[in-house]
Amino acid sequence: MGADVVVEKPFMKRENLLGSTVLVSINRIISLSFGYTRDMIWACVFGSSLAFDAFVIAFHLPSFFSYIISEAGIRQVFIPLLSEKQIQSTDADVKTFISDISLILLIVLVVVVIISIGMAPVIIKMFAPGLCKVEKSFILAVSLFRIMAVGILFTSLSELFGAILNTFGSYGIPSSTPIIFNVVAILSTSYFTDYFKIPIYALAFGILASGIFQGLIQIPFLKRKNLLVKPSPRINVVLIRKVFKMVIPTLAGVSIMQLGVLIDFIFSSYLPKGSITWLYYSTRLMEIPVGIFSIAIAAVALPNLGRYYAKKDMDSYNQVLDGSIRNTLFFGMPASAGLFVLSGPIIATLFKHGIFSSNDVIMATSSTKAFAIGICGFMLIKACAVASYARQDAKLPAKIAAIGLLCNIVFNFIFFKQLMHAGLALATSLAGIVNAGILFSCLITKKYYQPEAGFWLYTIKLMIATLTMLLVLLHMTPTLSAWLNAGTIWRILHLSMLILLGAMTYILSMDLLGCRIKKFSLGLKME
Repeated sequence: MGADVVVEKPFMKRENLLGSTVLVSINRIISLSFGYTRDMIWACVFGSSLAFDAFVIAFHLPSFFSYIISEAGIRQVFIPLLSEKQIQSTDADVKTFISDISLILLIVLVVVVIISIGMAPVIIKMFAPGLCKVEKSFILAVSLFRIMAVGILFTSLSELFGAILNTFGSYGIPSSTPIIFNVVAILSTSYFTDYFKIPIYALAFGILASGIFQGLIQIPFLKRKNLLVKPSPRINVVLIRKVFKMVIPTLAGVSIMQLGVLIDFIFSSYLPKGSITWLYYSTRLMEIPVGIFSIAIAAVALPNLGRYYAKKDMDSYNQVLDGSIRNTLFFGMPASAGLFVLSGPIIATLFKHGIFSSNDVIMATSSTKAFAIGICGFMLIKACAVASYARQDAKLPAKIAAIGLLCNIVFNFIFFKQLMHAGLALATSLAGIVNAGILFSCLITKKYYQPEAGFWLYTIKLMIATLTMLLVLLHMTPTLSAWLNAGTIWRILHLSMLILLGAMTYILSMDLLGCRIKKFSLGLKME
């Protein structure tokens, strides 16, 4: 056999880019469907109890650590580097690179898990100090956190496997792993709570098991693509220096954005019982558009932006970025308006079962409306940040995220006492809008992105269509009291009709304004 040769890999066509985005979005929709089924069961069984407040804290902290490792180390650093290797190196070099990175990640993960378990009481006190007032809740939160902290190892390895598959053009399997997560969580709640003296422990062990399954399901597909390699037996010091040089500023940016959520937990832990639970369900509803659209768009765009930048094909780079931002605005604006109007009906329909009361619906509705204001901003942050990460510039998003975090803290103090948990949600939304606005402006100023012809007119048309949809929904939506007193079938039918009405109004408005869906679907851009 001859020596490996460098073969230039073909770029993904724009039609395939959209097709992959659609595939990822479909899997996200399926995952979110199971996720909200899981949340409905949790709400029905546990309501807004102190035990569930403790679980939410214990669940979010390992998720925070997993997220910053996955986002800072894997998505924003590993994917651009692997994309560059894919273009410039032999297949053997690519495998060596994956092997070296795997060892580095494994060492980091083991250290993080050990520290998390050992420092669990300190971590809980740091991020939920108000929980310490109730000793049983504090002890429970520490115990649950230690169980789920082990899952950091498995969920992060799952992210690594998914990043490798994404870079080599396989999006279906990685984007389907959250489905496994939610299915296992549903089964653990439905069938195993009776086996525990404290039923909430079934949720913690279910979360741990789901992380294991997420990684296992991807291994056969890595093997099929001949990308399954063992961690390197040696430490690549040069690579470690390069990775950490990129990771540190990226870690700062990602951590700052996530610290906003943890700061909300610090404040909410001092609020009345149930506040943490209400914020949790509000956050989950906010994740519908963010999870379906912006994550899908970013997951597909980042590897392609990285490859175009490595090839110095800046025209294609700008076209993909422009299309991603337009896609984000196309979905983000109506999602923000729609959730603002329909937050009460959605919460009543999904969660008002079992011991989740009418008061819980009212409280969760107020914070959901506040989160809805910032949805488009949250989505735009992710769409714009990939432009910097693809260029291996993590400092710009980090600096702007620091400004956003400072704004979040200031807004928390302004709104916390009067609006309570809803004030925390509003502070997060306003900080997200500030972050997105500054980041978008900086991309243009630094010439990382130049809006293509018709971008601003297109944005104005989006705003008009969104306003039209908002007015129609405000006029047609019954009062919250009607939803609280209605039966389940009535809620489902009326909510479905309102969502369909809103979507049809938006699409028809866009069509009348000359932005036809066919043009959008085929070209990633609209006139």
